[in-house]
Formats: sequence, C-alpha cells, structure tokens
Amino acid sequence: MATRKEIPPISLDDRQFFEKFYEEYKNFMFYSARQYVNSQGECEDVVQDAVERLLRNITTIREIPGCGLRKYIVLTVKAAYLDGEKRRHGDIPIYLDDAAIEALVKEEIIATKDWYDFSSVFDVERLKRELPKRDWFVLEGKYIMGYSQTELGKMIGVSPNSIRMIICRARRKARQILHSK
Repeated sequence: MATRKEIPPISLDDRQFFEKFYEEYKNFMFYSARQYVNSQGECEDVVQDAVERLLRNITTIREIPGCGLRKYIVLTVKAAYLDGEKRRHGDIPIYLDDAAIEALVKEEIIATKDWYDFSSVFDVERLKRELPKRDWFVLEGKYIMGYSQTELGKMIGVSPNSIRMIICRARRKARQILHSK
C-alpha cells in the first residue's frame, strides 16, 4: 500500500483561512461525495481524504478564483473517492497532486473537439444520465480526469487496445444522444 504524504504544519493565518474555507464549502464537499457513495460513513471518509488533500494544497486554494475553486473541490473529492476505491481493491492509488489537479482545473470540461463541444453544463448532465455507466466512466476518465488508456483499461479490466475502441464507441453514443435533442 502506498504511504500518504504528511500534511505540512500550517501557520495560524492558514489555519484561520482553512477553517473559514471548510465552513463555507463543507456542504458542497459532502454533496460532491454523495455522487459516488451512498452511506454517510463512506461519505465522511471521502470528505476527510479530500480535506487532507486540500489542506496540503492550501497555497493553491488561496489563488484559485470562485468557480474554479468549486471545480478544484469537485476534482479533489473525486480523486479521494477513486484512490479510496483503489485501496479497497488492492490497487496502488494514483494520488492527484496539486499540479495535476491544478492542470485539470485550467482545462475546460472537454479536452478535445474530437469528442463534442458542449454548449452547456446541461449537456454533460444529460450524458451522465443517458449514457451507460461504463461509457460515461471511460469518457469522464479520459477527457475530464485525464487518465491514460492503460489506466482506464486497468480500471475496467480490459486491455489498452480494447479501451481505445470502447472510448470511440462511447463518443459515438454521446454524439447520438446530444444530436437527438
């Protein structure tokens, strides 16, 4: 099992900032965690892991503006959930560090025009509802979370060559759903 990074000691100013930050965003973090887990205990575990990650990256949190901060929080909660799942299944967690999450925050919802250029967040929600879970998982993993084909293949139990075709078919289904408005 991978060892966790230590949380560096923080100054009183950072502590006050983080306490205010946590009070402002704790409900949002729990809401984000509930997208992945059902029980209150699991939700608390995911949020606790996310809080530890956020605390390690307090400097970045101070610099990210409003809506970018919400996306940063969502990605951090999701990374905490995914790494927790990997630990439970005996895989080595892939910790998204500060630089990785910051890079994701700077990207738009979609990384390439090859998939689809979303006109609104409602399109994303529609795809999430209408696509089969595996298709949504691979598209989200590839284009939002930035996982490689090898990593995605391991997550769903297929070879890297097979994942390429799965992504291609999922993109095709996504286009069909979005063009059938």
